[in-house]
Amino acid sequence: MGKGFWILLWVLGCGMVRADMALTENGTARYCVRLAENATDTDKFALKELQNAYLALTGSALPEKQDKKPVIYIGKCPAGERKLADGEHGTQSVGEDIYLYGEGRWGNLYAVYAFIEDQLGGRCYSVDEGLFIRKNPAKKLKPFKRRYHYPFRYRKIGMRVPRFDERFFYRNRDNGMLRNAFGIRRDMVHLSPSAHSFYYFIPPGGDKVVGSNPDPRKRGYFAEHPEFFSMDKTGKRVKTQLCFSNRELRRELIRNIDATIREKLPALSGYRKKILDFSANDMGGAFCCCPECVALEKKYSCPGGPLFECLMEICNTFKEKYPDVTFTTLLYRREQTQKPPQGLVFPSNFEGVFAPINDN
Repeated sequence: MGKGFWILLWVLGCGMVRADMALTENGTARYCVRLAENATDTDKFALKELQNAYLALTGSALPEKQDKKPVIYIGKCPAGERKLADGEHGTQSVGEDIYLYGEGRWGNLYAVYAFIEDQLGGRCYSVDEGLFIRKNPAKKLKPFKRRYHYPFRYRKIGMRVPRFDERFFYRNRDNGMLRNAFGIRRDMVHLSPSAHSFYYFIPPGGDKVVGSNPDPRKRGYFAEHPEFFSMDKTGKRVKTQLCFSNRELRRELIRNIDATIREKLPALSGYRKKILDFSANDMGGAFCCCPECVALEKKYSCPGGPLFECLMEICNTFKEKYPDVTFTTLLYRREQTQKPPQGLVFPSNFEGVFAPINDN
């Protein structure tokens, strides 16, 4: 046989391998879906999300585990593929079969969402309108192979809405929201309010404040220790922020933080990231105008100098005692913490939360 015959045969063979994949046949689904044997609750949720998307697109239900159909595998990696990193995921067609797989708690779910978006055309833009897919029973897929890995390990969408469907956050790859839903436990949990938490640990008493006192025996610090709180420009102690240059305040703060962690940590073993926030009350202006705090502002060349030095002491105190706890603060307001301190190198158990917000 001549060379031309073999070239033609090779071209035809490639055409067969790379043929488009129809999702329906005679009004029913051509595919079935199979979960890996060790499927988690997150994987089972991923299965339902895929079935809902398939039905919305094709008008046909996607059955499980039927024979003599091409298969969509969830949680099964194609043979010969390299091991993925935590959070990394992939979508791939092999012949007519489809593999949706990933590594870690969210890998398989994110692979399903990547497939829904990139191959089925699904979108989830609104917190209360669900997943949108334009119906197209004749949809065909071209062969594909893609890998995904997000630069930020933890992602959180912050919004204030009275009611919403938690699936919005899953679909947008939010693994930092503080709710657990559909039997899925989140990666991240806070041991304190997630922001504006000064008074959670050092409550002044009297006024209603965010959070609560971790020691119920104390009714508030301001009456006995006004020196723990801000000094205004007239030299008066006021209930606005805290006076971080005060060494006794720091000792009491560290005691209360330790008590909070010891109380809450045992129940949080299932979370991979545990955060204790210590950040400014939600009001502008200098933290404290006392001479010692002003000196710390000058020492570190920024308005937040007193707080940053205090945070360094907190992080170093607990770094070895609680190695799985991360301490955060809001990098917030130009006159407070948006400007970084000069001469301080924070330890690995600290993370700044960039919040470029001023009034309004």
